[in-house]
Parts: sequence; structure tokens; C-alpha cells
Amino acid sequence: MVLNQYEDNLWHEHFRVSRETFRYICDLVGHHLVCQDTNMRQAIPVQKRVGVALWRLATGNSYRTAGLVFDVGRCTALKLKEEFCSALLRVSNDYIKFPKGEAETRDAIEAFKEVSSFP
Repeated sequence: MVLNQYEDNLWHEHFRVSRETFRYICDLVGHHLVCQDTNMRQAIPVQKRVGVALWRLATGNSYRTAGLVFDVGRCTALKLKEEFCSALLRVSNDYIKFPKGEAETRDAIEAFKEVSSFP
């Protein structure tokens, strides 16, 4: 599989995450992405699904290029990226918290100003 051919520095350049983080992401969304084999074809493994999606998101390359790299079709690459993003949205509430109400929003803005050099 193409995922095994990259040295660590190239891995991070193409996927924008470490191998460890990649595995964590696969574990995090894997149950949303896993598919069953059929009589017509074997299912694409979760690692390959996540790899296609992260490659496309990290590099901005075309779906055609991402498909060529991972030996899937252009439309399949698009579908895998969309499914990956949907899976991330399903688990996002466990990791992304937005302020509720005006007071919490003001507090969050002030806290951000304190830790950043952003005006």
C-alpha cells in the first residue's frame, strides 16, 4: 500500500500529520468509514480511505491525482474525502467546543487575545 512507502519527513509533508496522529484519526473515525466486502469487490480499508482524504486535504492536489497515488478512481477519491469529512463532523462535538451565549463568546475572545498576538 502507498502508505508504507514514505519516510517520516515525506509522510508529514504529504499528510500534514505524523504517523501516530494518522493512526489516531483512523481509530477515531474508522467505525464510521468501515465497509463490507461484496461479491463484486473488496472494500477499501479504513487506512486507505483516510489516506486519500488527508492527501487531498493536505496537498490540494486534484481528485484525479489523489486517485492515481492511491490507485482509486477520481470519483472514488472525491467520495472518500466527503465520507471522511462527514465522519469527522460526527465526532467533532467531542473535540470542538463552541461558546454558548454572548457572555461565553466574549470570555473566549478575551482568553484568545491573552494567549495570542492577534489584535
